[in-house]
Amino acid sequence: MRASDKKTSKTTQKMKRVSGKSFSPDRKTLFAQIEPRWVLASADGTAVDVRLLPLLEAIHESGSLQQAAQTMGLSYRYTWALVHPWAGPEGLLLLSRGQGSTLTEAGIALIAQVEKARARWHDEAERWQDLEIRLETAPTRKIHIMASHDLLLMDMQSLATKKGIDLEINFSNSADALRALRKGGCDIAGFHMPSEPGQILHRYMKTMLGDIPNLVCRPLFAYTQGLMLPRKNARRVKNLNDLARRKISFVNRQRGSGTRLLFDALLSEAGIDPIRIIGYGNEEFTHHAVAATIAAGAAEAGFGNEAAARFFKLTFVPLMKEKYYLAWRDTKIFRDISLQLVAFLDSKNWRGKIRKKPGYRFDDDPYNDD
Repeated sequence: MRASDKKTSKTTQKMKRVSGKSFSPDRKTLFAQIEPRWVLASADGTAVDVRLLPLLEAIHESGSLQQAAQTMGLSYRYTWALVHPWAGPEGLLLLSRGQGSTLTEAGIALIAQVEKARARWHDEAERWQDLEIRLETAPTRKIHIMASHDLLLMDMQSLATKKGIDLEINFSNSADALRALRKGGCDIAGFHMPSEPGQILHRYMKTMLGDIPNLVCRPLFAYTQGLMLPRKNARRVKNLNDLARRKISFVNRQRGSGTRLLFDALLSEAGIDPIRIIGYGNEEFTHHAVAATIAAGAAEAGFGNEAAARFFKLTFVPLMKEKYYLAWRDTKIFRDISLQLVAFLDSKNWRGKIRKKPGYRFDDDPYNDD
C-alpha cells in the first residue's frame, strides 16, 4: 500500500479546484515535484498500512496510544487495530502495553532507521528542487544561502516563502559557507560557533569573519552540543575521557563539519588522541543521523546537539553551548532584501517556531567582535 507523507506537497498546494478541473492559480506557471513514498509489507508480501510509521512515532513521543490517535486524527478503535498485530506475543514486537504504551527496542530501532532514511533523503533532495516553469512571468530574486546543516533552516525557508521571501538553501559546513560569502558565492552564510570567547574554535571562526568586508552577523538561534548516549547509559559515560577509557563505540560527524571541528577541539583541550576513540572514523552527515545510529544500537555514543538527542529520547551530556548565525555583506544592492529578511527574523512566527522546538532557544545576543 502506498501513501504520501503527511505534509501536502507544494505542487498540490499551488493547485486549486475550479468546476471540477485542476488549474494553476494564474495558468502561467507549471510545477513539478519529486516526492518519496513509503511502502510497508510483511515478509510474505502482505501490504501494511503505511500510517503505522507516523503512528509509532506519535506513540514514541506521547507514551499513549489514545493521545497518538488524537494527534493523527484517527479513532482509537482504528489505531488499535493498526498496531494490534505488532503488539501480540508472536511475530516482530514493536509495541508493549502496560501503564501507557511504549515502543520495544525493535520499535525504536524501526523509527530510528526511518529517521535515518529521511535524513539521507533530505540531503539528496537538494539536488531535486521543485521544477518551476515560468511561461510568461519573470523570475523573482532568490536569496542564496550556504549554511551548516540544521533542520530548523528548512522551517525558516518554509515560513519565509509564505512571507514572499524566496530562499534557496544549500548545505555545506560553517567554514566553507563563510569562504563562499567572502568570494561572492552566496548572499548569506549560515554558521555556528561556541559561545565561549576563549574556546579555540570560537577564535578560529572569528578570524574567518574578520576577512569579510562590510559584514553583518545576525544570531538565529542557540543550542547545546554534547555527548549523545543510549537512554539508560548502561556504560555510565559522563565525559570525553570515558569514551577512550571505557572503549565506547562511537559514531562521528563528517570531516569538515562545524560539529566535527568542535569535537576535535574538545578532544585536543582534554589531551585525548582521536585514535583512542573506537569508531572515530565512522561518519554521519547530520545530528539526527548520528542520534538515529545510537538509538538503533549501532553505536554507544556520538556527539551532536541536544535537540536530536531529545527527539530519540537519548541520554544527553552537555559539553558546549553554541550559537547559530546568519552573515551577509552590507551592500547597497542587497540592503533592501536584507531588511526584509531581518523583519522576518524578528517576527512572532519565527520566534514562536524556535520556542516550540525542544533543545533550541532564541538568542538576542548580537555578535561581539571585541
